[in-house]
Amino acid sequence: MSPALKGVGFVDAVRTVMHELFEAARGIDIRQFEEERGELIAQHLSPQVVSLLERAISVASNILARYEDVNAAAAGNGELNFDLAVDNLLAQTGHPKVADLAFMAVAELRQRLARVRTHGPELDAWEMVCDCGSALRRVQKSLSALELALCEAENLPRVLDFHSELETSLQTRRQYRKLWRFVAGLGAVGPEGVRNALRGAGTLCAMLVGRDVYCRLRERDRYQLRQLQRRILAWLVQESGDPKAGLRVWEDYAGFVEMLRQVSLRQELVQNDGEALRIAEQSLAICGESGLTGVLAVLRRVEGLDDGLDAALALDPPDRKVLHAETRRVRARFLSSESPPPFSSSDSSTF
Repeated sequence: MSPALKGVGFVDAVRTVMHELFEAARGIDIRQFEEERGELIAQHLSPQVVSLLERAISVASNILARYEDVNAAAAGNGELNFDLAVDNLLAQTGHPKVADLAFMAVAELRQRLARVRTHGPELDAWEMVCDCGSALRRVQKSLSALELALCEAENLPRVLDFHSELETSLQTRRQYRKLWRFVAGLGAVGPEGVRNALRGAGTLCAMLVGRDVYCRLRERDRYQLRQLQRRILAWLVQESGDPKAGLRVWEDYAGFVEMLRQVSLRQELVQNDGEALRIAEQSLAICGESGLTGVLAVLRRVEGLDDGLDAALALDPPDRKVLHAETRRVRARFLSSESPPPFSSSDSSTF
């Protein structure tokens, strides 16, 4: 694609390339490299990511060249925050949004490219994996945002579908919730029960690693999860492992899982939870049992925020009075702090 491709068919041509790049980025499975040596990562993974970044930058540059004459204001931007820019610019319409997003995508992707180009066997293997995973997600997000802007500007149906930050966070919380529910369900674990506890924990870790959402988890969480998974497996393979050593692994796992509740402090989840709780509380105050279906759909979006509310949602059949009481309690606490803390089982009422 030439640097300033113009003319009839530009949008169709560029969208075809964007779709190919999007699928190529999504097709690279980072998981298979997380246990590899740095030399193999620098030799096999990093070059793939460099190639995709270079091609994505070329696409975004062509889009910028096509639309920059409509709005040249983007060239005056200083410090860039692509995530905030996407949120702000997607509220706009038309060609100016296309030019601005293309400009910022080029700048953002060049930063990622510069980082991945430094990869070599002497660097930390996990650090390189994290760089590559972050860059691949950025390629997908950039292409998706640009395609959406192009389609709106040219009145075309869109093709790419990258998960929004909110949707990714909701999926992440649902998966993390399985981990902390397992820990909470076991209660206190002693020497006689530590093997079964770690076996269950190891199974849940393996299941999470195997899910699609795993590659969208934050690098720090993935790293700690993998570290604990290795420690769990190392202890389990010992037929007569030291129970005290096993308990130390379990305590570290339980502490990590409890820390994962902090996912609810993400800005997009705080906004989502506040609105969902408001709507649900108001609806539960006036609806009858027959009107619970819509309310339950709203409350499903806050699963994982509070153990008591989760328990109310799990009742079959649902109980409107219990749901209303739990929703009111959680919302009251939610509103009592500017940064609502994650709610654990010890904070929840029982019924």
